[in-house]
Amino acid sequence: MERGSVASRFGKLPASDSELNGDYLQVMPRLSLLTGEVRYLAWGRRIADAYIEEVLPGNFGLPSMEWDFAKHTGDRKSKLRDHGNEMVVGLVTQFALDHQLGTAREQKMRPVLARMFDRVLESANGDGMLFNTIDSETLKPIDDRLSDNWGYLYGAMYTFYQVTGEVQYRDAVVLVLKSLPQYARHDPKLGSFGGYADAIESAIYLVNREPMPEALAWNDSEMEVMLSMQRADGHIEDWYGEGNFNRTALLWLLMKSQGLRAEPWGPGLQLGAKLRSAERIPGVVHGGGESVVFVDGGRWDGAGSGGVRVGARRGRGHGAPHNTHRRRPVTHLR
Repeated sequence: MERGSVASRFGKLPASDSELNGDYLQVMPRLSLLTGEVRYLAWGRRIADAYIEEVLPGNFGLPSMEWDFAKHTGDRKSKLRDHGNEMVVGLVTQFALDHQLGTAREQKMRPVLARMFDRVLESANGDGMLFNTIDSETLKPIDDRLSDNWGYLYGAMYTFYQVTGEVQYRDAVVLVLKSLPQYARHDPKLGSFGGYADAIESAIYLVNREPMPEALAWNDSEMEVMLSMQRADGHIEDWYGEGNFNRTALLWLLMKSQGLRAEPWGPGLQLGAKLRSAERIPGVVHGGGESVVFVDGGRWDGAGSGGVRVGARRGRGHGAPHNTHRRRPVTHLR
């Protein structure tokens, strides 16, 4: 941060665009929590102040794709997909941290963030889907393709609801999740797995808080499409972005297994789990008030080998420190 290339009245900043500044702002609160070092907290607040006090008020309540901190003006464009929407997530991450720390900064940020989310929602279509890029003043689409990263913004919006209790932002999340069946086989990136991966990931983050049946069914149908794109050699499009395919597939599998893993693991093993708060299941050693269901199709013999374990889950909310240290009991199946 002290080598930042952009001078501002708030101090040096990493960049003039919302993507890079947003990337840094998402990292700083996490580093602050992990290390306890005050410099990370101060750096995150510096970036947040630059946007809360200058960019958003000067750009019709929204982050500007590019902002000139010397001339105090921007390009009047707001990108609501990845490589542009990172600032929204970063601001809410910092907001949630200052709420957790009980500082007065929360009250300064809250009305600015509320206006930002209100403007984002005003720009959406009737189902809550977001356009890639919009005019910051008129809210009309500049790139009228639908964003495949809608859940990143809605995840931040849900965190804002969790902190403030303003239920209209939860309602907005529920609306978009219930609307997903209308977007089955929607291909935002024209044949690339990337559009499916980001959209599925978007829904996975949100159904962890709001398990809407429509969204859960949509996730499964879209995963079928994405997984069918993988070739026999394991590759999809032969570039580093295939990591996105892997991440989404792992998220989906962890959701289906509730974090369970079998020991030993073998070819053909099938494993799934569903939480049941009140039931006791034969063969399961319960570590608390949660239970699991195990399905093996008769292919697994784990007796005396450690069984099935579910480890601690962390980070249920996307992009926010809120509730990130909640742990669940360890459960074994023998």
